[in-house]
Amino acid sequence: MILDLSDMEQHSFGIAQRFFTAKFPDAECAFVAGSLMRGEGKPHSDIDLVVLYGPDFLAVRREAHAFEGVLIDVFLHNEQAQDFFFDKDVRRGVCALLSMIVEGRVIGKDTALAEKRKRMAQALIEKGPPPLDESDLKRRRYFISDLLDDLRDDRPPGEVIGCLTGLFLLLGDFHPALKTNGLETARALSGV
Repeated sequence: MILDLSDMEQHSFGIAQRFFTAKFPDAECAFVAGSLMRGEGKPHSDIDLVVLYGPDFLAVRREAHAFEGVLIDVFLHNEQAQDFFFDKDVRRGVCALLSMIVEGRVIGKDTALAEKRKRMAQALIEKGPPPLDESDLKRRRYFISDLLDDLRDDRPPGEVIGCLTGLFLLLGDFHPALKTNGLETARALSGV
């Protein structure tokens, strides 16, 4: 089923609500996010659903489901696990989960907890990643220089594509604005 963009968000949200109610009735809350929720989805886009349980929930994992003809990528967390993943996003300088929480529409019984988690995720995005240490800077500079040297000579097209891909990833991660302007720059560079 192909929906027009104006219907995409509400249709996806309804599917996520029904799925959440049927599959995770004991969860505290969830965040419905992703390209479909932003109205940017494609015919094969999935719905991202971050489900938050109480502290006794230990089965932290990621699952994929098909529901009502739509793929749903599910992240099952408790607060402690989610804090771990938040920290991982911050250290990597890529705010995939943090953005899902901030942008996600809330469903579930504990909306106060959901809003608290949204504020926490937003604060981490605004704070940004820690600065790179000198050894990490040197390591990254070495790999960038090495790939640039490889491109100075004639190479088969496949090698050129490989070098350019490596440079794209390294430069996106190394970009100075990533460490000075916070995780939002990392998000923009990574396309998350």
